[in-house]
Amino acid sequence: LSLVDNARSRFGDADFEVVRSIPGFYLANIRGSDGRRRGRALSEDRQLASDAQISTMVSFDKGGEWFNLEPPKYDSVGVDPCPGDAHH
Repeated sequence: LSLVDNARSRFGDADFEVVRSIPGFYLANIRGSDGRRRGRALSEDRQLASDAQISTMVSFDKGGEWFNLEPPKYDSVGVDPCPGDAHH
């Protein structure tokens, strides 16, 4: 796997999921992403942001490349889940 900065619990458990029903599909949370990695493999940009922001990443090729999973603009009832936030 090429994933760097994987979020872990204080016990060392990785925040990583293999979606067994879809071959090669992985989800993981990383710490320190500031959006610079969006749409690029993590191995191409290993710089960390200074904060501890959590970002969800997705891989479609067994962890070869990882991409930022963007949050929705609106929730299921049409409300902005991050008002005033820079997610949009």
